[in-house]
Amino acid sequence: MAVTLKCKCGASLTVTVAMAGRMGTCPKCGRTMRIPKEAAKVAVPPAVEKKPAAAEPPDAKPAQPPAARPAPVRPQPTATEAPPVHEPIIEAAPAMPREAEVEAAPVEPVPAAAEVVPEKTGEEAPLYLVNIRWPRSRVPLIVGIVCIVVLAGIIAAAFILMPALKRQKAEDARRLLEETAEENYVNKTYGYGLRIKPPWKREEGGSDEKVVVRGKRDPAEIDFEIKPGSTDTTAFLKSLSDEASKEPGFQKEAEWGKDSTLNQQPNYFQYRYSEGGKGYRVVLRVFKLGDRWMVVTFRAPLEDYQRIEQQFEELYASFAPQ
Repeated sequence: MAVTLKCKCGASLTVTVAMAGRMGTCPKCGRTMRIPKEAAKVAVPPAVEKKPAAAEPPDAKPAQPPAARPAPVRPQPTATEAPPVHEPIIEAAPAMPREAEVEAAPVEPVPAAAEVVPEKTGEEAPLYLVNIRWPRSRVPLIVGIVCIVVLAGIIAAAFILMPALKRQKAEDARRLLEETAEENYVNKTYGYGLRIKPPWKREEGGSDEKVVVRGKRDPAEIDFEIKPGSTDTTAFLKSLSDEASKEPGFQKEAEWGKDSTLNQQPNYFQYRYSEGGKGYRVVLRVFKLGDRWMVVTFRAPLEDYQRIEQQFEELYASFAPQ
């Protein structure tokens, strides 16, 4: 037998009588409820008991038989008439004793359904969905809301997300091109050119007198700087070494010397210094460019110097007077 319940969310639930007194969960809203025990009580009409016939007291007199009917009066015959034929008088049959009333078998009343005791106390019995009826008035509203949300998503994707994705894609392509593109720098004032390849990048905002090239990810730096100077090479180189000796933790690694194997056959000087607890190595290459001096300074951390030195040599080799 099934009993219909109603959840607070409006859903109508039909459960079996055997689940009375247990805990269940509404499949629509997830609310936990207790199924009332009254659901197990089946209304049974009271049985009509037939009362047995009242027993007669022992001193009661037996019922008297009914009185016999009087014989019909016949007219007396006259002298000339023949004597009448007398019909036999039928005596009234004695009254049959009243049969004892058969006592009706007592009708056993239908017992009420016993309350169902949960098998395990404290555990929630699952509320099996037998029948659920959604309120018809809310179905069009829910369908309308879903359609509006879907339509809004399509519009947002078409007019907002797609243009934003295209702009992001174009920006990523531009950045990738910048990271992989080479720059052919030409200094028209002093007549020289450089071929700057990744991972090096020329620093913006420089001047014709000083071009700074930095690593994109490495804390390395290369400076191409034009300096005026006297024709006395020894005096000019000594001024550069005196300036370098002012660096903190200065340690000279190589004296000034001529390197004939390199482009422009520069004067070569090397030292190290420390800054912020980190050691750096500096290489100076100095050569004449017209009536001025070109000073090329390569600065790199000691732990990365061996790896970055090859990149520096490639960039220095691209130097070409115009």
